[in-house]
Amino acid sequence: MNPLADLSCRNIEVINLINTIIDVQPKEGGGSGGASKESIVQTMVESYKARYDSFGFDREKCEKELNNKGGMFSDKDSASKGDGLTFPLNVFYKFEILRYQDIVEIMKRTLDDIKSAILGEIIMTENLNEAINALSVGRIP
Repeated sequence: MNPLADLSCRNIEVINLINTIIDVQPKEGGGSGGASKESIVQTMVESYKARYDSFGFDREKCEKELNNKGGMFSDKDSASKGDGLTFPLNVFYKFEILRYQDIVEIMKRTLDDIKSAILGEIIMTENLNEAINALSVGRIP
């Protein structure tokens, strides 16, 4: 086998082994008196939520600014006409901002749902349980 392919294969095997070890860890705490998984995740959710509240863009403001910007090779007069969204790069920026905003909203909603599920205010679904387990072991949900 090619040495690079062998290295890649071994790397994948080690990653799978570590993931398996993490997955088979006990999900409930023992009698050690430490913090429970739910309290640790709830603390993490609070800190993430505080950071994500400042994320995001004002869609109308971004669209207005992009509409007033000219293209890379345009003259200065075209920027004042309000046809900035006819330039491909500005259209790309607009759609990337919209996608980013959607992702931020999903993250905020998921964090709110995790917090409510831990408190028992909503039903713990399979997806929320997987997200809580992922957060408790340091993975991306």
